Amino acid sequence: CHIILRERSGRLGNHLFMFASAYGLSLKYSCQLYIDRNIIDKIQKSLEISLTNLLSKSQLKRSTIIT
Repeated sequence: CHIILRERSGRLGNHLFMFASAYGLSLKYSCQLYIDRNIIDKIQKSLEISLTNLLSKSQLKRSTIIT
């Protein structure tokens, strides 16, 4: 199972919703999560957080950032 989160038009709220939904589904169904690098950059820049700090080591193994 793979979940791919690609950049779409929208502002920060839309990106946060897409990320939270994809992240939740990946946990619920034990899927690999692939995230577009632009989404990660926008969220980290706006909130000044590191998303990698929010993921456990096992979740990081299942997550991949699309560059």
